[in-house]
Amino acid sequence: MNKENAEQLSLHIVAVHAMVNDIVRFTKENKGEKVFDNLTLHAGKIMAALYLDIGDDLWKMYPEFKPEGIGGNYEITDEFYEKYLLPGAFSND
Repeated sequence: MNKENAEQLSLHIVAVHAMVNDIVRFTKENKGEKVFDNLTLHAGKIMAALYLDIGDDLWKMYPEFKPEGIGGNYEITDEFYEKYLLPGAFSND
């Protein structure tokens, strides 16, 4: 994988992570507890696959693209997250 593709894959991992987190938050606020519990189980599996199966290998090869939020130095802007979240979901608290 070349450097440009590695950066794009890293950003896609972060985007999917943000979207899954947002879906979980939205579901917690708008659906029943049973639906929420089931969703969080599956969301956890998605996150594990993204970060452990794909991200770890990617960030070992290209540590410069590891996001700040998980111990790297690559800054992800607020505007990036806003593109992938449901309207009104983004909060910078």
